[in-house]
Amino acid sequence: MKSSFEKSLIDIRAYPRYQSAYAIAVETGDRKCQLDVLSGMALCAFGAQDLEQAVEINEKVLTLSKELESKLDMLTCHKRLCDLYLYLDSPEVSCVHGFHVRQLLRDLQLYCGVCAEIIGEKDEKVSRALISTNIIYKSSYAATSPVSNLST
Repeated sequence: MKSSFEKSLIDIRAYPRYQSAYAIAVETGDRKCQLDVLSGMALCAFGAQDLEQAVEINEKVLTLSKELESKLDMLTCHKRLCDLYLYLDSPEVSCVHGFHVRQLLRDLQLYCGVCAEIIGEKDEKVSRALISTNIIYKSSYAATSPVSNLST
């Protein structure tokens, strides 16, 4: 297991690589790649505890994901911004992003196939996608599984 110091060193080393990848994505006009690279840069900034930069980059990610109409990327970005603003002690702004998270979860119809709860509304791990393309919570799967010691 890596220490937080080792993780921050990885983040510091990864950031310049993300910057060069972003420059290439801008040059080639690949907007989805720009979105993915910016998301990585935002995670690096958060890992390096540069929260203002993490917010700034996440705002760019959010704008780009809206332009591309990528609801899943919007969901991820709103969730990160919700957490960041809580960390920065701005509960009002965090609440706004939390509202968008819940709305996008409903729009994307990400429901547990067993208990019908919206995936992501409670902090619980997702077990797996079933063959029928249903996604289920780990606890729901364990409660309905005939074999209690299945590895998930």
